[in-house]
Amino acid sequence: MIGPVTRAIYFVRTSLRGIAATPGTAAVATGTIAVALVLVGAFALVVLNMQELLLRFGDAVQVTAFLEPGLDASERETLVERARAIPGVAEVQLVDEEEALERFRSGVGQGFALLEGLGENPLPASLELGLAADARTAPELARVSAALAQLS
Repeated sequence: MIGPVTRAIYFVRTSLRGIAATPGTAAVATGTIAVALVLVGAFALVVLNMQELLLRFGDAVQVTAFLEPGLDASERETLVERARAIPGVAEVQLVDEEEALERFRSGVGQGFALLEGLGENPLPASLELGLAADARTAPELARVSAALAQLS
C-alpha cells in the first residue's frame, strides 16, 4: 500500500517534469491564474469598501430645520418637543447661533477670518433631527420634512 507522503512526492515530481517539458505553457497558466486572483481580490476590496461607505452614509442621514430669529428659549424647547413627537424621528438636537458659529469655525479652519468682518453672527439656530433606521428612505424623509414644515 502506498502512503500519502509517497503519493505527494509522486505528484510533485510529475508536476515538475510537466513544467520542465513545457515552460511557456506553465508560465502562461501561472500568469493567468495570478491575474484572475488579483482581479477577484480587487473586486472584493471594492465591494467591501463600498458596503462600508454606504453603511456610514446611511447612518448620517439627518434633517436640519433652521429656526426663525427671535424665538425665546421656551419656544425653542416647545419646537424640540414637537419635533421629537414626529414618527420616525429618533433624536432632536437644538443648535443655537453660537454653537453654529463655533461649528463653522472648526469646520472651515483658516477660512473663519471671513466671519470677522461681519460684526454679528449670520448663522441661525436650528434643529438637527436624527432619523430612525426605518425612516431613512426617500418617502419617509419627505414625510418627516413635511411634518416639520407644519410646525409653527
